[in-house]
Amino acid sequence: MFIFGNSLVFMGLLMDNWLPINKNLWTSSYSVFMAGMALNIFAFCYWLIDVKGYKRWTKPFEIYGLNAITMFFLAGFIGRLTGLIKFAGVDGNPISLKGWYYQLLFVPIGDPMIASFLHSVAFMLGLYVIAYVMYKYNIILKV
Repeated sequence: MFIFGNSLVFMGLLMDNWLPINKNLWTSSYSVFMAGMALNIFAFCYWLIDVKGYKRWTKPFEIYGLNAITMFFLAGFIGRLTGLIKFAGVDGNPISLKGWYYQLLFVPIGDPMIASFLHSVAFMLGLYVIAYVMYKYNIILKV
């Protein structure tokens, strides 16, 4: 897998001379390059987890992975729902629930990039709590 992964990375870099690696356009060179990177990461994880037996650190990924589609659905649903729920803000203008808690908890941090990043991490950790409860009670939703 490492040989094929590195071959794809090399081919993507070679293709970059004629067709630049561009994620926004999903160029062929980008696709080949990223397929190689993904295969290398997969091969490394396979080697580390299955061959070497280092499994302890994978528990959070297992917990998320058991209900991955549910977490995907909840991420979109909760994100939209918190944007749709509105109430009157301090100044009397309507504000969404998401806007309210973002202003309250994350804007005071200062740097907008860090605030946005921390909001994403907090949202992901909130979903992890839901996934953990589902894991603890052996609730597995399948399609």
